[in-house]
Amino acid sequence: MSREAVIRGLYSFSEAFALPFEKTFRPEEHIQFTSEHRFISYACVAAYLIIVFQGKAFMEKREAFDLRGPLAVWNGFLSLFSTIGMFRTVSKNLNVSSTNPHIIILTYFLRCHI
Repeated sequence: MSREAVIRGLYSFSEAFALPFEKTFRPEEHIQFTSEHRFISYACVAAYLIIVFQGKAFMEKREAFDLRGPLAVWNGFLSLFSTIGMFRTVSKNLNVSSTNPHIIILTYFLRCHI
């Protein structure tokens, strides 16, 4: 079996699980929105930093929660989700790079042209 056949098989299998919105997604309007509203990302980073450091100070004098069970379940789901995401991303990247070797994968996903 050739390398290209394996890549096409992986990609076909991965695409079978794609959700409807993934098949019709066009990023242009989202790219335009984020380009016009960059301040949102800076505000989110600032809010995150404030919450992290203020939350740490707020929780310093409080008793710790016993979260072993919930964290184990969370880590299990996160591992599964990350594995599925890695499989889908790698299969897509391999398919793009093998069928269009002159297109850089990042520019393909951003719908830009070299």
